[in-house]
Order: sequence, then C-alpha cells, then structure tokens
Amino acid sequence: MQRISIAFYDEIHAKLTERAKQKNISIAQYVRDLVGIGLRVEAMTEQKDTTNSSDEKLNSEMSAYKKLIRRDLDSSYETLYIVRHILINLLEEDPDKHAEILNTAKVKSRSFVDGLVGDEP
Repeated sequence: MQRISIAFYDEIHAKLTERAKQKNISIAQYVRDLVGIGLRVEAMTEQKDTTNSSDEKLNSEMSAYKKLIRRDLDSSYETLYIVRHILINLLEEDPDKHAEILNTAKVKSRSFVDGLVGDEP
C-alpha cells in the first residue's frame, strides 16, 4: 500500500475523527473508504454521462431524420396522389368513382409512409 501525506482544515479533520470513531475504524481507513466511494461515484457518473449524451444525441438525430423522411415521403406520395387524380379525371367522368379511387390512394400512401417511418408525425 502506497503512502501519501494529506493536510486537512481543522474542522474537516474534526469531522473525520468523529465519524471514524463512530464506525470504530481509524481515520486513515475512513479516508481510504471515502476515497474509494468517491472514485466509484466518479466512474459511474462519467459512464452515465457518456451513455446519456450519446443516446440523447442519437435519439435527437433519429427524430430529425424521421421528420425529414416523413415530410419527403408525404410530398412524394401527395404528388403521386395528384397524378392519379389527373389521370382519372382524364380517363373517366364518374365523380363517385374518382372520390373512391383518390381516397384509396391517399389511405394507401399514408399507410405506406407510416409503415416506413414507424410512428405518427
């Protein structure tokens, strides 16, 4: 075991002495225990900070990408929807059939985008 010299202010030394006596251990052992606890807490905090910051960053980036992809897909499928509408109007004159086909195209495109992206906007 290595030895080092440490100086404490009088009030801190008094607290260390009092608490070491309460635990029936030497001041040196009490200080060693405190240092060990401090090192474990520091290691856990560093690990947690690294994990949380990388997870938060990843979640934030994923959310931004999902929004971008959703907007692009919605735009693409809306364009497809409009093209279908135009083609239907040119080919048929039955308005009831137009509404049904357009609604079906819209539902299918939204369902497809939801399936790709995975959640609601």
